[in-house]
Amino acid sequence: MGLHLLRYTRTMQNGVIVVTIVTFTSRYNNLYAPSVDMTTCVPSVVNITTRVHSPVNITTRVPSPLNMTTRVPSPVNITTRVPSPVNITTRVPSPLNITTHVPSPVNITTRVPSPVNITTRVPSPVNITTRVPSPLNITTRVPSAVNITTRVHSPVNITTRVPSPLNITTCVPSPVNITTRVPSAVDIQLVCPHQSI
Repeated sequence: MGLHLLRYTRTMQNGVIVVTIVTFTSRYNNLYAPSVDMTTCVPSVVNITTRVHSPVNITTRVPSPLNMTTRVPSPVNITTRVPSPVNITTRVPSPLNITTHVPSPVNITTRVPSPVNITTRVPSPVNITTRVPSPLNITTRVPSAVNITTRVHSPVNITTRVPSPLNITTCVPSPVNITTRVPSAVDIQLVCPHQSI
């Protein structure tokens, strides 16, 4: 009496794999009688793996608003690209000195708004020549150092030649906005020490 396999089927029902085996038993040499079906049920959940043969986008839907916080463990530079010319304004909260370095000799001109006395110190003996409206020069010999004062009766520009580089410092007596014109696209970097972005 032997057991002979006649049919083997494997199906999936509701996510569960069902295996059906149909056999015949033999009681005599040439006589076969069908036996009962042997069904094996896989009661647990199986993993179905699909291989993606090309790049794919995986989208995860977030059901509600959320905050994404990244911890920056050390100081970091935050760079913002300004795509066109821009004015950068910095608020100075208290009086300050603004120093501008003049890298080469320069003329500094100060406008005197009213009559003023201009005094020039002559450090050594000098000849003073006064032009008389007629063809005549009168020269007076000054034997020692002297101050020559000229009365200016109207507004005048006083120009002083600075022979070497210098720093010009202007005191701003109250809070002020300092605006710098950036003529082209620029990267602005801020150093943020130990903070979350």
